[in-house]
Amino acid sequence: NTTLLPGPANTWSLRPSSAAGGYIVKVTPREEPVDGNYVQSALVRPEFNGETWVDVLRVQLPEGMQALKANIRVYATSGLPVVMDFETLLDPGGWNGWIIAPTAVERTYIAEVTPLDPAVKGAYFEKLRIQSEWNGETWYDVLRLEAPAEYPALRVHVRVYELMEINPVLEIDT
Repeated sequence: NTTLLPGPANTWSLRPSSAAGGYIVKVTPREEPVDGNYVQSALVRPEFNGETWVDVLRVQLPEGMQALKANIRVYATSGLPVVMDFETLLDPGGWNGWIIAPTAVERTYIAEVTPLDPAVKGAYFEKLRIQSEWNGETWYDVLRLEAPAEYPALRVHVRVYELMEINPVLEIDT
């Protein structure tokens, strides 16, 4: 339980970055809403603290919003089935992509990226997205990664977990 402040992200260091598992973050407000309130982002990303890479939780409320009492839970993914596990070098600013599998309604993924080399203090991992992409014949689930353009190339370990045995809370055919 905490009080989130608007503006710059509220941050908590979780543990040294490792390939031992990723995270799922759940933020639950604990007070009556004010019209227009929302949590702008809640994510865990590796950040270099000058000595080592650390997994840092960042939760952000929009600038100008009032403080919000909330419960934050962070879950580990280490017990989930692994569908991809590899090392790669990310060029600065490059939008790298890897096909995971053909797109299917009954599964989703969580990806974990662990930097393997020291970096410049303040370095962080920029973007991670899993999205469906059409190749002209088939829809595929594709992992996309981007390292920040202002830092050197980044060698990383990537692990993708598959979720199939979870209950959906909403399903829409449109």
